[in-house]
Amino acid sequence: MESTLILTLTAALFFSGSAVMITARLHNRGLMGLGWLGLSLASGGVGVVLLLNSNRLPLLASVLSWDMSILIALVLLHVGVLELAASRSLFPTFGTALLAFQVGSDLYCVYGNAGNRFRITVFGLLIAGQLIDTAIHLLKISKHGGQLPSQFTAVILWGAVATNLVRSCMAIYGLSWGREVTHRVWDLTTIAYTVAVLGVAFGFFWTSITIRTSGLEHMAGTDPLTRLFNRRLFLTWCEKEWLRSQKTGAFFSILMIDLDHFKRINDTFGHHIGDLALCAAVEKIQDAMRGIDVIGRWGGEEFAALLPGANHQAACLVADRVRRNIQRVSLSPVSKVGTGGEKRLSLTACVGIATHLNAEDTVQAMMRRADQALYTAKTNGRNRVDG
Repeated sequence: MESTLILTLTAALFFSGSAVMITARLHNRGLMGLGWLGLSLASGGVGVVLLLNSNRLPLLASVLSWDMSILIALVLLHVGVLELAASRSLFPTFGTALLAFQVGSDLYCVYGNAGNRFRITVFGLLIAGQLIDTAIHLLKISKHGGQLPSQFTAVILWGAVATNLVRSCMAIYGLSWGREVTHRVWDLTTIAYTVAVLGVAFGFFWTSITIRTSGLEHMAGTDPLTRLFNRRLFLTWCEKEWLRSQKTGAFFSILMIDLDHFKRINDTFGHHIGDLALCAAVEKIQDAMRGIDVIGRWGGEEFAALLPGANHQAACLVADRVRRNIQRVSLSPVSKVGTGGEKRLSLTACVGIATHLNAEDTVQAMMRRADQALYTAKTNGRNRVDG
């Protein structure tokens, strides 16, 4: 009676959680993976209901339906993790192979007289394999902004692996403990397994929310065309570097980069070609930078770069490399607006430099000096570096 009550409550929790996750996904398309998690919980709930009614079903139907429902639930959970990780394909290759193996195992168990111990052993190993595969994929999500919650969920999955192995060992070797003790341990492991599933659901929801929030913050701080930091976020990075410089005395420099005669490009070739030219220039600027440098779009055809640890001499080298790289831009021939002729598009740029001077020097003062140096470079003939 007690076991029946525990399983009934477990099924109710699974179905309730499924409804919550699917509803959340339908109301917010940005919460990736929650729809698959909802389907996973529903499949788990179906499996528990089938277990409660196993005595009313034919042997093969009982075995297949229970085993497949639980394994399908874990495969659907894995698909949700793939969606969270923004994988190119959501097809669960490994999970599909496990499901096919499970069908063959159950058929052999029922018609080959393999025995219940064989079925429990195989089923336990398949579940453990799928859980381990999902936990490994979860740990790869950290680069998408969900490091802590994905690690939390992965730890619970490893706990579920251990719980599943305990259940399997208990079922295989625990019959000698006596009926009452066996049922008591079985109930406790069922409760532990249910708690693990609910923990995974919470961790999964937390991961999805974190990734969604991280994505919105990234969108709010980046320029949609060039994918560079916008002015606000770039200045935030500069202030952080200024604080670090105040503590350590380290040099840092700022570059202001402006494409020459860019309005002519838009007027001659159109704004679409102008956007392509901007992106080509950004690529050349990035090629000239070090891995620790930070680039931002200051506005229009103007960009800014933060060079941590760079004194004036090092900043001049980077600035000239930026200028020379941009000079190499040469887009494919495009038709001139309003004419039938063709012209190959090339770019040049001016770069202004400002290096942090002393403890009283501020980011605002550096930006003014870099902007003044940029203006001087333009008045002296363009395609130049000054500062």
